[in-house]
Amino acid sequence: MTLAERCYLAMFASCKSLTQAPALPATTLANYCYCEMFRGCTSLTQAPELPATTLAEGCYTSMFYGCTSLTQAPELPATTLPVESNVESGCYSNMFSGCTSLTQAPALPATTLADFCYSSMFRGCTSLSQIRVSFDDWNDGLHTDRWVADVAPTGTFICPKALALEYGEDRIPEGWTVQYVEDLNYLTFTAEEDGSTFGIVNGRNSPNVLYSLDGGKIWTFLAEGDTVRLAHKGDKALLKGNNPHGFSQNYSEYQSSFKMTGKIAASGSVMSLIDGTGLSSEIRGVECFGSLFENCTSLTQAPELPAVTLANYCYAYMFRGCTSLTRAPELPATTLAEYCYSNMFSDCTSLVQAPELPAATLARGCYSEMFSVCTSLTKAPALIATTLAKTCYYEMFRGCTVLSKAPALPATTLADACYSYMFSSCTSLTEAPELPATTLAKNCYYSMFSGCTSLTKAPNLPAPELPAPVNKNFCYGSIFLNCTNLSEISVAFNVWDDNTSWWVKNVAPTGTFICPKALALEYGVDRIPEGWTVEYVEEGSGVSSALSDNITVWTDDLTVHVCGAEGEVSLYDVSGKRVAVSNSADEERTLSVPAKGAYVVRMNGGSSVVLVR
Repeated sequence: MTLAERCYLAMFASCKSLTQAPALPATTLANYCYCEMFRGCTSLTQAPELPATTLAEGCYTSMFYGCTSLTQAPELPATTLPVESNVESGCYSNMFSGCTSLTQAPALPATTLADFCYSSMFRGCTSLSQIRVSFDDWNDGLHTDRWVADVAPTGTFICPKALALEYGEDRIPEGWTVQYVEDLNYLTFTAEEDGSTFGIVNGRNSPNVLYSLDGGKIWTFLAEGDTVRLAHKGDKALLKGNNPHGFSQNYSEYQSSFKMTGKIAASGSVMSLIDGTGLSSEIRGVECFGSLFENCTSLTQAPELPAVTLANYCYAYMFRGCTSLTRAPELPATTLAEYCYSNMFSDCTSLVQAPELPAATLARGCYSEMFSVCTSLTKAPALIATTLAKTCYYEMFRGCTVLSKAPALPATTLADACYSYMFSSCTSLTEAPELPATTLAKNCYYSMFSGCTSLTKAPNLPAPELPAPVNKNFCYGSIFLNCTNLSEISVAFNVWDDNTSWWVKNVAPTGTFICPKALALEYGVDRIPEGWTVEYVEEGSGVSSALSDNITVWTDDLTVHVCGAEGEVSLYDVSGKRVAVSNSADEERTLSVPAKGAYVVRMNGGSSVVLVR
């Protein structure tokens, strides 16, 4: 389509009720063809696409001037700009002036500019906080006369490293930070098989996503229903977007997710879908990337997830069902948000390597079902947190059938359902972690090891008192359900209540139950397992599973006795403070404690939790 000079000049100017612009498919423009076309259209929220790559004098001058509701600018792919004679005839002169809702400028790919081409282009865009350019010469300000006057006081200016760092309304906005185009980190899809394809399912949400098949020269909008084909192995697609408030919101109804065929490896930063550059590290929108790659069985490699500031549900279900994914990306965030990693890798049946999890303080449901049914996962990540939250580890490793060893769980104060179902159906788990907590919570251990058919010895349960059974706390409910080989349990509580409902149903038919003498000898699936013998902690029979057979530990008043240990023996209270130490070579050591309660004895042979009553 070819336009005539001034053909649409001010056509809709001051149409304050206009909310949607007509399509403008022309690729051959004429002088002033779109000049002032939508000037003063204060209800217009989105601009039409402008596909022309060669411009004409004044073609876009003041096109969206004063469109105060415009939140998203069109792509401006032109790299050939016209020669202009004065500030009023610049091709982009005043194009977005006064667009007070615009937060991100379109990329400006032209490297050779014409005088006054960007004059006043963003003047008065008081919310504008990001601009990206490709030119590397200010040319005495003729290109950019007053182009950023009265933009936002802080923002990001992205440019080539060769561009001089000069500031002001004709240059880089005062107060803005500078990043370089050479450092851009786009989300990238690389074909690992000829003919691999990708597309997007928008649901009820339509984020701004563009892709490039030529290294970032030409960008095309990715609409629902589009299928992008990567013809040959090694072909790449770059992806970016302008979605500052998040990519998906309410993933159950509005999720936007990729679909794929063949084999595709993702790389680069997923944040380029948010900021267009991949340089940011903050997720602002709730459920931002929820279900982004869910059930993409063609995905062989995950992209970078550099965010250190997360939002609730941000990565929930992100890679669920990605059965070709073998390793997880790094997760550098140390401050978590509610359900941020929930179901993130669930049903990733080829995943063999989990990421490190450096967060020390958790949020509600943050790791819930994160690796559930990852049937190839052989090693769990370290879990260093000592401050827990409700359901934080709920079902985290449920169904990880080749996981043989659990990570350490150092927390001494628990939260509701924090460990519920954590290792349920981990049929290869042979060693349980120590559970040093003495302050329990509702359902905290509920079904934690249920179905762990290889587990032979339970961890010591040092809590001397269980939560009051108001509203059925069930702190130990079903914890060892169907642990068919379990034959030893050691506890410190001395009163039965509803907290142990079904806790030993279908354990081994014979075994040893170690408890205080004060605990009533009651039997059944809610009490002491039928057919088991009972030994008492007061008589030194409660030896930790970590100790060798020739080491025994028992208590007498305010003294802990250790017999058969070699080297240093240390005694810690439940807060982790060392209260006594012995380096004696005697066969039997005696260590005094300051008060009654639970203590951890540590030595070269392992450790044991004892109760001083």
